[in-house]
Amino acid sequence: MAIGFSLFFGLKVSDLFFDPYFSPHPNIAFLTRTFQILCSVPVVVCAFTYGLAKTLQPRHPATKFILCSALLTGGFLLNEIYRIHIYMIRLGIPKLGVCLLYAVVLFSYGWVFQRELKETPYQILLAGVALLFWAIAIDSLHLKNKILASLLEGVPKLYIAILNDYTRYQALPGNAYPEALPPLSQPRQSLWTSVPRQSLGTS
Repeated sequence: MAIGFSLFFGLKVSDLFFDPYFSPHPNIAFLTRTFQILCSVPVVVCAFTYGLAKTLQPRHPATKFILCSALLTGGFLLNEIYRIHIYMIRLGIPKLGVCLLYAVVLFSYGWVFQRELKETPYQILLAGVALLFWAIAIDSLHLKNKILASLLEGVPKLYIAILNDYTRYQALPGNAYPEALPPLSQPRQSLWTSVPRQSLGTS
């Protein structure tokens, strides 16, 4: 798809494999990359937990919550890596409109799963959301002091990732929803044993 897109708009296909930005100074974008790594943690945890819970308790209501949490955090991660919001702004969409779109998605998630979120330390999640809006506000101010602006926007982002990781961990079925997993005394079905032997190439 990416190759076809490049050919359609007359772009260089070789640019798709362009090496990431490299600097001889290791401090360049160090915290930015750290933030992106931290953002990947809840995506992996939620996706793996969804697959596990879907196998053990497929009809449990928490599975939908875990799936949507994986999609939401995955979308946030993709936006941070590929800077999707910047491309949307360059396409002519007002920055306020982009922010409102993301806010609607976040609000919809909170509204649909408000009962599930109340079973988690949602105060920490709200603190993370507040820090996110703080970072957006600082970025919109275009402060002349670049060092101050970077600190006021970047440091809260790191805390957002850490708080998000902790909140997602607390929202796992084994924590917020212990009934989503069988008791420890009850034999749990392995993900491998649920796969037919024929599909593994054995007779």
